[in-house]
Amino acid sequence: MAWKNYLIIFGLAQVKFLFAPSIAYATMPELTFLEIFISTTIGALFCFNLMFFLSKRIMDFSHKRRVRRNLSSTHKRKKVFTRKNKLIVKLKRSQKGFLLICMLGPLFLSIPIGTIVVAKFYGDRSLSYYLVSVLLVFTAFLLTVLNNSLFLLFN
Repeated sequence: MAWKNYLIIFGLAQVKFLFAPSIAYATMPELTFLEIFISTTIGALFCFNLMFFLSKRIMDFSHKRRVRRNLSSTHKRKKVFTRKNKLIVKLKRSQKGFLLICMLGPLFLSIPIGTIVVAKFYGDRSLSYYLVSVLLVFTAFLLTVLNNSLFLLFN
């Protein structure tokens, strides 16, 4: 058993989930499809669970710091509503926005940052946790299958 390789894939899946199977197939050709899939899935789910449940504390800490900083300032800052802010609020409140943020946030923003975004916007919805978990397993399987067939094609 190559525990070192499993741990490398586990750690890589937490930071760069989309590229973990590709890097695993390119640098560790002795690993099988199942080994890469399981290592990637466990790494992604571990990081997602850790960040999802820690994000409440992170947001509380950030809020307290922001309140302290704003109390120390002498003038009250006026909120500026830009076109981008309005688009984000509109996206957040729509059903399609819920699905888009839950599905694409952890994939393209990296799992830790995307999970904090999902927890901030939809942490009160229990469906968001299960949706992202299932999506990560499905995406890990899909990426591993695609990379496996791609590397078999070129070898």
